[in-house]
Amino acid sequence: MASPNTVANRVFRTGLGLSVLLSCSVFPAFAQNNVCKMVNIGRLPGAVITYATGINGDGQIVGVSGNHAFSYHGSKMKNLGTLGGATAYAYGINNSRQIVGFSDLKSGVTHAFLYESGMMKDLGTLGGANSFAYGINDAGQIVGQAQTTSGAYHAFLYQHGGMMDIGTFAGDNSVAYRINNNGVIVGSSYINATDFHAFSYQNGMMKDLGTGPGMTDSEAFGIDDAGKIVGYSETADSSQVRGFLYQNGKLANLGTLGGNESFAADVNKHNVIAGYATLGNGDFHSTVYVPGITFDIGTLPGDVASFALAMNNRNQIVGYSSAPSGEAKAYVCKFTGGDSEKDGD
Repeated sequence: MASPNTVANRVFRTGLGLSVLLSCSVFPAFAQNNVCKMVNIGRLPGAVITYATGINGDGQIVGVSGNHAFSYHGSKMKNLGTLGGATAYAYGINNSRQIVGFSDLKSGVTHAFLYESGMMKDLGTLGGANSFAYGINDAGQIVGQAQTTSGAYHAFLYQHGGMMDIGTFAGDNSVAYRINNNGVIVGSSYINATDFHAFSYQNGMMKDLGTGPGMTDSEAFGIDDAGKIVGYSETADSSQVRGFLYQNGKLANLGTLGGNESFAADVNKHNVIAGYATLGNGDFHSTVYVPGITFDIGTLPGDVASFALAMNNRNQIVGYSSAPSGEAKAYVCKFTGGDSEKDGD
């Protein structure tokens, strides 16, 4: 039970134990691999592991290649540099091409950054040593997690040049993953010493989104401008895990691909959800959920696993696909199934 996230190189949670199928899945699984053809976007020189973690409405992609943050547009991958240390990771991008993530400093600590106009800006912390930025909206509001003077990690909102602690429920730690264009933040917070719940935050108030039936823990990873929220919930022993969609005050479990786990990473205005789920053999595959169906979008050729991590309103999905050797390749694909519209952001 490692969340809320305090690990700098974590993309999204993937290392859970095998579990049994839940009987309450509302979106039945249906494998169909031709609805989102993956394209390998390449890597920075020398990199073995490359993740695509964010995409904006123009299709500009950000992520991590080796130990370096990158942006990708027009078939070109750019190294964004660092805050003086050896490594940097990019996680979010808005429609103004502002990029957020985190980087090591020369001192060895890690700080959240904002990258714009060719410059990487250090966003500081909440008084502690480290901070991590994960999401940014079109107004330039940034969210993530930062260490306080007590050593705890709290979710933050960065705006108007300053970082604000948005607090926790009753536990020590919290993390914010995304913020929509209406300023609604989602993430997770400990509610006591052992259990954590997904939250939404708006106008100074943190709302507990609860969990799926029989679950004890949850995290919210994504939110669209209409307020639809996605994430996952699980039992205390991680033996049962389900992606969820939260809307109109209700949390509904998503289906799987015949395996035991599913996660929802992002959602767009067409009611399309991107994420990943296990097959019957335990391997993870990227998934697309639309009402009533779960699509398996497979892997890149020769790979055994894949993870969809973000999407835009054009139904472009990004993530990574991994080989048995451990090599990971960032991909982009365009979802063409379901009844979604074809207009952009």
